[in-house]
Amino acid sequence: MLTPILSHHFGLRATQRTAPGLGPVARFHDSKHVVSYVGLAPALHASAEKYHLGRITKQGSPLLRFVLGQAAAHAARMDPTLKRTYGALVHRRGRPKAKVAVARKLLVRLFIMLRDQIDYDEFCRRGRAAPASA
Repeated sequence: MLTPILSHHFGLRATQRTAPGLGPVARFHDSKHVVSYVGLAPALHASAEKYHLGRITKQGSPLLRFVLGQAAAHAARMDPTLKRTYGALVHRRGRPKAKVAVARKLLVRLFIMLRDQIDYDEFCRRGRAAPASA
């Protein structure tokens, strides 16, 4: 049902592998839980009042992370917002971290689209600021 809607932006193969890999999205409270489930959340090392965010946890399906990484590489070329994010992060952190950051953003977008059952154009429309009235 949602495959045609999601494939507009994520690609048909990525959608066919990602959506079933997540299962029913109603079981996730918010996007942070989805990111943690897939394993794209940073590991937290804490002691007393100090904490350090480390590498991604890599919990969850390696195939799902791979598909999101491939979709992120494609989306970073096609979507202007993700392209800007990727470009800024490449200069500061390098290509691998930028790719993971874009994959995480894609996963959050996918979660919102599945949760609200909207297409990508509606998602983009909701993200824009309302025009100011004179």
